[in-house]
Amino acid sequence: YPAVSSDGRAALILRSFPLSPGRHLAARYAVRAFPAVVATLFLIAVSSVALRLDGLPLAASLTTGLVGALSIPALHLGLGALYPRYGASSAVAAALGPGGLFAMAASTVLALLAAPVVSQELRALLSVLSGLRLDERTLLAAWCGLSLLAGAAPLLLAVRSLGRRDVSLA
Repeated sequence: YPAVSSDGRAALILRSFPLSPGRHLAARYAVRAFPAVVATLFLIAVSSVALRLDGLPLAASLTTGLVGALSIPALHLGLGALYPRYGASSAVAAALGPGGLFAMAASTVLALLAAPVVSQELRALLSVLSGLRLDERTLLAAWCGLSLLAGAAPLLLAVRSLGRRDVSLA
């Protein structure tokens, strides 16, 4: 989240470079998404071996993990660029603002919503409690769509916002 805020007073210098806000955020996103994807693949591989997953549960875990690893960094970076705190004394201070707290809450909600997608037992329990038939493929598609939207929307809005924001006041 605090990536853009960490520019501080250098934000004005960055703005003078021949680098568009879109390319700037794309580079920052790549630096954050790549390690998230690598860590996700490693953890899914280890978990899948330990739990002896195969078939649809393994595919759901891989899909959910990869989409989450791509969406959550985009969500945090996008919200951080929409609500930068250039004057924050540290990365923690920048992340504890309203945008940072919203980013943490939104990513926690996405993680919680992923649980019934990958857990057959939780899906069965929620089906009984709600009286609805919760299909694994439908939930997976819905979660992926929501997650990608939650990541892409703030990032696209941030590109527009950074292009118009007056950083000389920061």
